[in-house]
Amino acid sequence: MRALTYSHYGPPDVVGIEDVPKPEIGPNDVLVRVMASGVNTGDWRVRAADFPGIMVVPGRLMFGLTKPRNRRLGTEFAGTIAAVGTDTTRFAVGDRVFGFSAKGGASAEYLAIDQDAAIAPMSSTLSFEEAAALPFGGLAALAFLTDFGALKADQDVLIVGASGGVGVYAVQIAKAFGARVPSVPIIVRHSTG
Repeated sequence: MRALTYSHYGPPDVVGIEDVPKPEIGPNDVLVRVMASGVNTGDWRVRAADFPGIMVVPGRLMFGLTKPRNRRLGTEFAGTIAAVGTDTTRFAVGDRVFGFSAKGGASAEYLAIDQDAAIAPMSSTLSFEEAAALPFGGLAALAFLTDFGALKADQDVLIVGASGGVGVYAVQIAKAFGARVPSVPIIVRHSTG
């Protein structure tokens, strides 16, 4: 199968497409035929070893001191279940699913993941591309608004950067909670000189 891989940290051109063995599944795992995979800020930070501030040392210790410990890229995915382990009860072959692979490897044709990991059935109203973008942006927006912002109905919420990977979900989540989300016009002036 084909997968996005990298052998050393650096800019986007360190990433290549490589033929790698199809992952094997354990008794509690599912094999997902990946139909779409997202790229988020965490993915590019790990690829580049561009960890912010004091996270440089812990980041390198976690992901590889001098080169990546896991050569396979990608965390967000959406696809269909291609196979299930002998003890798997939550999913069946053919189910549409999406999720987040904390171990990486989602930017590939297949992904093996524990049925109890961050994987869920996909709504029939979502495309694979839409579902693959949900885990990072959607969960980050939800956490920022509820855990940090203590969002309540009838509040006014100004979301700066409402067109980014987190911002688009923040607008929708804030509205779903009953908050008012005013729009802020962006004025771009081009210099002719």
